[in-house]
Amino acid sequence: MQRYSPSLAFLLIDENVLEPERLTGLANACAVFFRMKRLEDPLALVTLVDELDRLLPEERHTGLRLALVDWLYDDYLPSHQLNIGDEMERTTSLAEVKTMLAEGTPDWFAHERNKGRLEGRVEGRLEGEARVLKRLLAQRFGSSLPAWVDQRLQGADEVELERLADAVLNAGSLEAVFAEQR
Repeated sequence: MQRYSPSLAFLLIDENVLEPERLTGLANACAVFFRMKRLEDPLALVTLVDELDRLLPEERHTGLRLALVDWLYDDYLPSHQLNIGDEMERTTSLAEVKTMLAEGTPDWFAHERNKGRLEGRVEGRLEGEARVLKRLLAQRFGSSLPAWVDQRLQGADEVELERLADAVLNAGSLEAVFAEQR
């Protein structure tokens, strides 16, 4: 039975230890693919898809090109929160994917940046409200507040912070301000 056992050779590539500088200098499809997976600036995706298109001639790599297009549509683009449903009709060509990305990418990322800015503003406003509330609590109940007060304020959303701010005015003790949370 020994002679019927498959003998396989393989090359293990640990993508977690690949150095980005070395990948940039290599002109092969694997290096481009790993650069794409580690891409920090998704706007550069257009350039990498173009490189793959040049490195994988259609007549010799039809199956691989189709697999890459499927991976882009089904895995890569959705994992980067790109809404490709309406903007991008499904194609089977890397060249067409590159063209569609080049036309649509700035709009997609502008939307994501604006969403991130809005989330940052909300987070900053909540931090400011919590800081003011902490000052009010310190003035009303003593400057050395217990550590649990910071924890409660950090985890509070806008509604909770407003309720706590209202409670500061009428509560007889620090514990009474947080009574509904406990």
